[in-house]
Parts: sequence; C-alpha cells; structure tokens
Amino acid sequence: MSLKERIREKALELGFEEAGFTGVEPLDLYIEEIHSRPEMYAWANTDSFSVGRGASLGIKHPWARSVVVLISNYYTRRFPEELVGLFGRAYQVDERKVHGEESARLLAFLGFLRGEGVEARFDDEVPARMTAARSGVVTYGKTVSSSPGTP
Repeated sequence: MSLKERIREKALELGFEEAGFTGVEPLDLYIEEIHSRPEMYAWANTDSFSVGRGASLGIKHPWARSVVVLISNYYTRRFPEELVGLFGRAYQVDERKVHGEESARLLAFLGFLRGEGVEARFDDEVPARMTAARSGVVTYGKTVSSSPGTP
C-alpha cells in the first residue's frame, strides 16, 4: 500500500469524512482576490495571522511537498437547537481554546504522519475551503439544476 493510501486510510479510521491531497503551489486567484480588497481582508492579514501568507504555503514552508486535507462532517452531529441558525456548526466544535475530541483526532493523525516519517504541521493560515476544493474533496458555489430538455 502506498504512503498516500495509508494516509487516507488512517484519516478515515480516525473518523474524518474524507482525506485529499494537493500541492503547495500558491493559490493565485485567492491571493489576487485578497489583495484587490485590502480593507475587507485587513482583519485576516496581520503580522500575527495572514491568509495571504497561508495561501503561499510553499513559500511559508519550503520543506513541504504536499498538503493533506481532512474533512469533518459537522452535519452528522447534534447541536443544541437554540444555537442552530445562530452559530455555524464549525464554530460550535471549534477547539482552539478547549481541546476535545476533534483535537485528539487531529493530534493522533499528526502522530501517525510523523511515525511514517512525514514532517507535518497544522497551519491555521491556510485557506481551508480553497485548499480543500483544489484537493478535490469538496466543491462549493451555486447549485444549478435543470429539467430534461432545458439548457
């Protein structure tokens, strides 16, 4: 079994919904967009946190050769009814301050990678949706449907 197959298998074993892979080339369209609207993205491009820096992963981490994208499906979880529609599901499982199940899965996965001889880091600055789309594990945008015979 190839390293890529072992990585994907371990991710699924740990309970991630999907795992994908992509290169570390800059996300040029993303970078162009955030630079075209500096006032809109000023909060996300500071000295301490920068999605612009994260969108150029190969420059930020020159040792990196690829990105592993892990998908968690928050729609399979139960959330307090009084919070549904008020707070996004991803924010309700956010464990940056108080670590729990999601953090444990991620730490176990990073440990697995290191055990396989892979240098690995979790990087909050990487634009998650764009990287996941480029890896092929998600799509986003408008849904268009038509009935037979309609363009």
